[in-house]
Amino acid sequence: NDNSGHTYNSYQVFQGDYSEKIDEEGNKTPILSNIEWGTELSKEFENGKTHGDKIIELLKEKNPDLYKDCETADDVARKLQGNDNDGDVIREFTDVVGKYILDNNIEITKGTYTLVEEKDEAGKVIDENYKIQYLKPGYYLVIDAKANDKDDAYSRYLIYVVQDVTMEPKS
Repeated sequence: NDNSGHTYNSYQVFQGDYSEKIDEEGNKTPILSNIEWGTELSKEFENGKTHGDKIIELLKEKNPDLYKDCETADDVARKLQGNDNDGDVIREFTDVVGKYILDNNIEITKGTYTLVEEKDEAGKVIDENYKIQYLKPGYYLVIDAKANDKDDAYSRYLIYVVQDVTMEPKS
C-alpha cells in the first residue's frame, strides 16, 4: 500500500487438492479440487455446527437466490467461479466472510508474513512490499488489519492461491 503502517493477514476460506491441467501447447492451468472449508472454518463451535455452516447461513440470508442450494464449501466455491474479482458476487462474499472472520476472532492462517523494504543508496525506504508466503493451496481472504481512518481504505481480497499471486491494494 502507498501508505505505510499496513499489516495484512490471510485467512484460509477454502482448502483443497492442487493439480495442474496441461493443454496441447504445454500451458499449465492450476486447479483446486475437493474443496472444503479452510482449517479454522472447519472447526465446530456450536452444537456440531462449524464456522463454515454458519457462513452458509449468512450467505443464504444475504443472497437467498444465489446460495439457496448450497450445503457445502464446494457448493459455495462453485457459485464464486467465473465471477469478476471486483464484481458484486465476490464483494458480497468477502463482506459476509470478512465480517464473520473478524467478529468471531478466527485465527490467522499460519504462513510467513514479511515486510520487504527497498532502499535507495542513502538507506531511505523507497518501496515496501508485504509478502505472505508458504500457504497451502486454497482460497484466502486477505484483510488489511489497519483500522479505517479518513485517509485510508480498508481493503479485502479473495485470492485463489495455487501459485504466486501479486495484489495491488487500493486506497
